[in-house]
Amino acid sequence: MDPAIFSLALLSDSLLSCYGLVVLNSVRLRVDMQIAERIKDFFSGKSTWQAFVAVAAAFVAFLGIAFKYFDFDKSLALWLSHVVSTDQTTHEPSVKTWFLLILALLLLGALGALLSLVFALKLYFTQAVSERGFDELMVAVRQIRDQGKQTKVKAWESLSFRYLIDKDFSGSLTRNSVMKAVTAPVHFWESVTTAADEADAASSLSALQYKVRDLSSPGCNIVYLPSENEKRRKRACLFFLPPIQPGEKRKFEITFQWPGLFRRLKSVSEDIEFSALTQEELPLYRLEVYLQEGTGHRLDCQITGPYHVTQKLTASPYDDGRGWRGYGYIYEVTNIPAGQAKFILNTRLV
Repeated sequence: MDPAIFSLALLSDSLLSCYGLVVLNSVRLRVDMQIAERIKDFFSGKSTWQAFVAVAAAFVAFLGIAFKYFDFDKSLALWLSHVVSTDQTTHEPSVKTWFLLILALLLLGALGALLSLVFALKLYFTQAVSERGFDELMVAVRQIRDQGKQTKVKAWESLSFRYLIDKDFSGSLTRNSVMKAVTAPVHFWESVTTAADEADAASSLSALQYKVRDLSSPGCNIVYLPSENEKRRKRACLFFLPPIQPGEKRKFEITFQWPGLFRRLKSVSEDIEFSALTQEELPLYRLEVYLQEGTGHRLDCQITGPYHVTQKLTASPYDDGRGWRGYGYIYEVTNIPAGQAKFILNTRLV
């Protein structure tokens, strides 16, 4: 045979084999997914006792099939003949002690494994149901947000941010804001929190110790519901109770701690950016960022965003009074005109 033809045939056979493996793997994956869905549907809504009975019945059915089609009964009978002894005097059969001990251990092990399996299945499917319910909640919150989206109804009286960068480059934020309703009542406002790829992934806002609280009069309150829950991007709808009426102001605070939030800062500079839309003049925007002592570095900051006439950047130490001490900068702008305002502070280690 011509070597070229032989090589071509060999290549074609290899390609067909690879294609066949890909198809088989794809089919197997789909079958596994279908089986997993069927199992999930079967256990969903069942009590632990019902799940235990179902698993036990499946185990007994498997043993019955094994005994019927694979002659396990004959093998078991042969094995049992070695563990039964006959008394030479009375000719009465008796089971050897070591067999009873092994049988008891096997039964206890099987019962433990069965119970563990049942509880693991219940835990898995309970978590699946919880996650599905959480996703449905976020969809509902987004629908409420989109249907009642409010534009040109609010103004900011002040915006204050304080970032604390820990020695391991985790970060915490304390944000204090004063919002004013202008043309209509403000029922809610959506907050967005993002982190770079170098930061740890977060399963939820609660995993970040995300908290909101009203700092106004005792009769006011604020609650939040999640509207987006990506690993490094979170959104929350903050609902004001009661709504902020036109002419009224509401002061509130947002705090969270994000592991590894500033980890990117170890290799490159990082911008802290914020945009605000306000219908009236914004009297004060203030951003504080501090690096904890003990990192072996010093934090350096520069204003890189749009120029504001009243902007100033001041180096400052910080001590929270509970043992956290650091050094950083205060970026402050006053009397910002109404409209869309943008602020960018570049941070780097030196």
